[in-house]
Amino acid sequence: METQEYQPQLERRALRSLGLYIFWVAIVSSLLFAVNTGLVFAFTKGLETRLPDLQGIETIKKFALYLLPMMLLYAEWYTWDVLTTRRARP
Repeated sequence: METQEYQPQLERRALRSLGLYIFWVAIVSSLLFAVNTGLVFAFTKGLETRLPDLQGIETIKKFALYLLPMMLLYAEWYTWDVLTTRRARP
């Protein structure tokens, strides 16, 4: 009977922990995405400045600004996962 009394409290505590975890992952992901976008934007501006005669620079800029920040975010989270867990990788 004691386990039934503590069960709702444990569930609330577990839900709160899960909610905080999701909140912090969202905050960290947003910050990393903003930094990644800034880095990619600076890279494309530098590329445009250094190579003004390069044909297709606008296409490269669009591709880089749409895809690279998300790829960097994935690489950062994957690296974090590899460094913080010890499970075997396939």
